[in-house]
Amino acid sequence: GAPLGSPSRSVELASLKKLCAARPELKIVSYELKAPAGRIDGARKEIAETCDKLAPLGIRLFIEPEAPSETMAAETTMLLGELDAADMTHPRRVGLKLRGSGPTAVDKAALAVLLEDIVMRSLPFKATAGLHHPLVETQRYDNALGFMGLVTALRLTQVLGAEEFDAQARLACLSELQPEAFEFDGGAAWRQFRADLPELEEAMAALPFTIG
Repeated sequence: GAPLGSPSRSVELASLKKLCAARPELKIVSYELKAPAGRIDGARKEIAETCDKLAPLGIRLFIEPEAPSETMAAETTMLLGELDAADMTHPRRVGLKLRGSGPTAVDKAALAVLLEDIVMRSLPFKATAGLHHPLVETQRYDNALGFMGLVTALRLTQVLGAEEFDAQARLACLSELQPEAFEFDGGAAWRQFRADLPELEEAMAALPFTIG
């Protein structure tokens, strides 16, 4: 979709509504927009209005903060504040999208902290870019994140809580290099931390997460 603050938003959403009416067999589940740095503060009204137009279509809004990596954490925290102020996180009408590589990627230390914010709000979460490989292998793939570490860190934070599986543990999990540190027999485990299968199923139902 058009970025936050774009004057073409209403036209774009009207076209989307017409498409859904004309092609009811289509299943559109999400609408994404980028939130450039400098446009997030005070954006709660635009976000709420966009959600109000998408909700009758059964479409969830995903917002991707767009800022240099060094300020991404601050911009994302500001966005979460706008969502809280508009009471947008409670009914899970909005999701958060973050990048794992590129000039607007979130770094691992910031992501380790943000995972707690995501879990606390049960905020639908989508990750993209730089997550083609399960582990961090910088020499082979030049990737900063692996999808196995990210998924495991998210679900263990949900199941164990942010105090037991704290930011230090989350960062270590996100940075894990050894495949034998993970185990998925009847659940998911990383080193001494574990979530059983019923706990994982409950966590997955409570917080939608996708990569792509």
